[in-house]
Amino acid sequence: MKDMTEAVETFLRAYPEVRPYQFGRKALGDPKFVAQVRSGRLVRPDTFKKVSDWMAAYAAKRRDDEKARRADRHRMEKLAGLAAPTEELSAEQPVP
Repeated sequence: MKDMTEAVETFLRAYPEVRPYQFGRKALGDPKFVAQVRSGRLVRPDTFKKVSDWMAAYAAKRRDDEKARRADRHRMEKLAGLAAPTEELSAEQPVP
């Protein structure tokens, strides 16, 4: 099924941390799935849906994780800015 091959290849390019065997194992419990699809394995509609649903869930989780990381980084930068030492005016500095 060409659509499945294209979908899997597009996903693997977008998420290079997911190795082909991991993709198959996580999506279907079959570490050989990607190799077999690349070799022309026919994919039934229910399998196509299961794999598509897994890819969508993985992508959503990655987006959520990235949003959380950005929010944490922002909070830490804000805290660091509040905790930064303030310069005290010396007697030699003019008061603005």
